Amino acid sequence: MRLKLFRVPDMAGAMSCVRAELGTKALILATRRTRKAVEITAALELAGEASPLLLIGPPGPAQARP
Repeated sequence: MRLKLFRVPDMAGAMSCVRAELGTKALILATRRTRKAVEITAALELAGEASPLLLIGPPGPAQARP
């Protein structure tokens, strides 16, 4: 997964930067407003990477809680 932090004066500009650098499949992980800028942390899953969500399964008998 590729993470990138964008700092831009306004939200519209920040979203444009995210789309331009990471594309339309980027995930917005966090947004924050500061006095001078908007910060967006965005991510893009690279091809061939295994998604951690696919590796997690239901608890087995040894993991089950009483």
